[in-house]
Amino acid sequence: MSDPNNKWNQPAAPPPPMFFGKKERDLVKQVNDELAERVIGQPIAYYAISIEESNFNDTYGEAIDKVSLPPVRVYAYVVVESEQTNERYGHEYETSLTVNFNSKRLTADQNLYVRVGDFVQYGDLFYEIVRTYNDTRYYFGQVEHQFQISAECIRARQGNFRVMPSPDRPPKGAVVEEETGTTPAPRTAPYPPLTATYITVTPNAKLPNERTLTAGSGITLTDGGANSTLTIAAVHRRTAVTTNYTASAADYILAITTTPLSVELDSAQFAPGQVLLVKDESGTAAGGSEVILSASGAQRIDGARAVEMSSPYAALSIYTDGSDWFIY
Repeated sequence: MSDPNNKWNQPAAPPPPMFFGKKERDLVKQVNDELAERVIGQPIAYYAISIEESNFNDTYGEAIDKVSLPPVRVYAYVVVESEQTNERYGHEYETSLTVNFNSKRLTADQNLYVRVGDFVQYGDLFYEIVRTYNDTRYYFGQVEHQFQISAECIRARQGNFRVMPSPDRPPKGAVVEEETGTTPAPRTAPYPPLTATYITVTPNAKLPNERTLTAGSGITLTDGGANSTLTIAAVHRRTAVTTNYTASAADYILAITTTPLSVELDSAQFAPGQVLLVKDESGTAAGGSEVILSASGAQRIDGARAVEMSSPYAALSIYTDGSDWFIY
């Protein structure tokens, strides 16, 4: 029987690998980064779409106006594919790209994640990412350490990705001209900030914290459109009264066209400072054809329960303090 002191036992936890650990993976990444950025890689401008600022349809989840974050320069391996067609007038070429990103360089160093719907600029053209997939190659065959992620891109239709100059975009964010010969386009037109408050004439569901300006009684709003003026006009409302009538807060001028009749003031409708003008336009308020103006409930008009207009073409102007009415 062998000596038990010389017996070899397998350790409970195997030691870390000697040649396929973190140091080796970092070395491979560093070599790949240098090859991509200094030898055979191509620079692109990556435009990530901001989900927070873009206006997405509540039902379909699509956004007509996409807002991009500032572009990020990325070095990748770009494969250009051209498809020739002659369906219309002569030969046409449709280009598409397959962009191969170094996964660790992208996520760990630049905090960037490839997503369908984002845009890339290669040269002077824009492409939309329509499909992404993970490459089957891994660092030393270790599936938890992904080596590459690829994105299939198609040429963006004219107007699908609009850009405009942005005054707050720092000049130093441009790509170095010696390396590309072009400068990536500025970010798209910014969507209204989510924390701002907006007052509009017509409702707009795209705006956060929106308030719609609505004309009250006797007021009209005329919107001249963008870069024009908003006109607010006050027009006193005239109501023709031909029979017994209960005045409301919507009234201003009560034109009496037939006598006799009575006008009652509805106290529940009026606020302090409300003004009412009563005028005998018929000229017949006399000799048994009087106009009787009465307050509601316990309210009074200059201390009286009611006042009488008994002369042709008489007029009466009153206002309320919220409790009673006063002639002025």
